[in-house]
Amino acid sequence: MLEESDRSLPRRGLLIALTLFSSVSAIGGGYELILWRAGDSFVPLSLLEYTPFATFLVPGILLAAVVGGTSLVAAMLAIRRAPGTIDATILAGGALTVWIVAELAMLRQIHWLHVLYGALGLAILGLGVAGARALRQRWTVIVTAGEALGYMAPAMAGILSVQAGLSEAAQAGLVVAGGFVEGLALGLAQARALPLAVDRRRYALLTSLAAGGVWAAVMSTRLLIDVDVPVALLVVAFIVVGVFGLGAIGGAQWLELRRHAPRAWPWIGWTALAWVVGLPLSFAPGPFVDESTPLFAHVGLWGSGGIMMAYVMSLITWRGVRALMSEETRIKEVARA
Repeated sequence: MLEESDRSLPRRGLLIALTLFSSVSAIGGGYELILWRAGDSFVPLSLLEYTPFATFLVPGILLAAVVGGTSLVAAMLAIRRAPGTIDATILAGGALTVWIVAELAMLRQIHWLHVLYGALGLAILGLGVAGARALRQRWTVIVTAGEALGYMAPAMAGILSVQAGLSEAAQAGLVVAGGFVEGLALGLAQARALPLAVDRRRYALLTSLAAGGVWAAVMSTRLLIDVDVPVALLVVAFIVVGVFGLGAIGGAQWLELRRHAPRAWPWIGWTALAWVVGLPLSFAPGPFVDESTPLFAHVGLWGSGGIMMAYVMSLITWRGVRALMSEETRIKEVARA
């Protein structure tokens, strides 16, 4: 297993150097922000003007623990040639890249350090993706990319329709249309990564229809808030939409998966769990944006939230994929991990 892990790790020496540099920089920078939480002449407190933070304490903790911590773990695993190196590398590169994008969006200004560390994050992420060989790693990379890109369709539809001053009904219609696109992107990504010979077009179409239906239900319920309806009716509507939303996509995909796996029904549960855990992350940019937020900042922040949601969703749905796999395929997956 160690030999397989080592062979699947491209340019190990370069990876160790990059992740060590990233970890030292992030942990050191985070510690400095924590120590000088009220800012200094080099990092003034005015940089937090467009963020909900009053001091640099929380950003410093996040920088040191999340960005620095993931890079340090990736470096240590690479040094030991451990089997989890590829996964840790993808996580570390993704964490640094998302951090830089989110920081650019919140600060609304660019510094040469953003370019340097943005390139560093992409380089680490690229090394991790290049070394992804196991089915699990392939699923995580492809599904994260597909859902993250697809999520931007309803997100941008909502942002642009609001900025254009469209009516709430028109905004809802555009977001729903974007939901069909999101479902199509997710369906195509999952169909490509599944270790089953599914009909990709059918799987993607079912996913698109279900996702569009979920968005339609959500936006319709949202419109009810502005209508004079009893509170009890709103509560019932939210419960119904919630149950439908959690089961619709997995249920639609089950219609195709049952043709290729004898016990495909647990997939619905795993998909529902993935949305329960991952979906709140897509709302994370909410406190950082308002009507004055420029479009590029919206794209950066909502895109970062989408990536985090997609990554978590891909990790959880992989458990559902394993339930669909034959015993022979599982054995091969363990041998390659």
